[in-house]
Parts: sequence; structure tokens; C-alpha cells
Amino acid sequence: MNESNEVRDVWYVDNDTDDLESFSEVMIGIDQSIDFRPVHNGIDFMAYLFKAKKNPDLIFIDLNMRRKTGLQLIREIRSHSIFTNIKLIVFTTSNQFEHIESTYQAGANLYIEKPWKFSEWKKIIAKAIELNWGKYVPQPPFEYFVWKKNDDLNLK
Repeated sequence: MNESNEVRDVWYVDNDTDDLESFSEVMIGIDQSIDFRPVHNGIDFMAYLFKAKKNPDLIFIDLNMRRKTGLQLIREIRSHSIFTNIKLIVFTTSNQFEHIESTYQAGANLYIEKPWKFSEWKKIIAKAIELNWGKYVPQPPFEYFVWKKNDDLNLK
């Protein structure tokens, strides 16, 4: 994040081409000044991350990817001290408790279940980008880790 705590660089990793395209459309509609990078799988993602001139502010990560899962990716990112300040958001269709718990333990900052309606994506992604991240770093208490549809994404 830059000095004003604004999100300027957002990456999204998902092996689902439709979801990548949808997320890209949402990002264009939210703020075209945000640098956005969609990445098609976790293996390519890590190569891009190591080659990047600067770390992204936020990374949205799907869990259900082939070759390298979202959980494996979170663990790998968190295993490198140069990436500890990157905010990791799990953005997935899964609402299984074991996925929530394991991604929290691996070091993700927020867990969002993908809405089924595309019309809800923009609202949710925009809220995540505008979030007061100071309250979620290094991690929020577990009870605030999962974003629910009607939550305002603010810690009490």
C-alpha cells in the first residue's frame, strides 16, 4: 500500500477463466487507476510475484485451483519474509469450515465466499479494496476473518 494507505495494486489468481474475466471487468468498473494483474494459476503467480518490481497491496486468491491450490499458495507467500505485508484475501466458492480455518492458520487476512450473482461481485470487491486494512493486519481475530454478505467489513 502506498503512504496514504490506499490500495493501488491488486492481483487475482484463479484458474477459472470466466472468473478471471469477471474480476477484471469489476476492477475496471471500480477504479481504472488501480494496477490490476489477473494470473491464471498459482505456479505462474509465484514466478510473477518474485519478478515484480514492487509487491501488490492486495491479492485475491481462489482456493480451488489445479497444480497449486490457494492454500498452498498462501503458505508459500507467507513463507517469504519479503511478502509479509501483502494482504491476502481468500475469494472462493467454498464455505467449508476446514478451508476457513486452514487459510486463517496459513496467514490469510480475510475470507470471502464468492457470491453466485455477478452483480454482487463489484460491491464486495470494492468494499474489500476500501477496507481499513490496519484493523486486519497482521490478522483480525478469527471471528472477523470471514466476511458475511451483510457485514460492513469493519471491526467493532
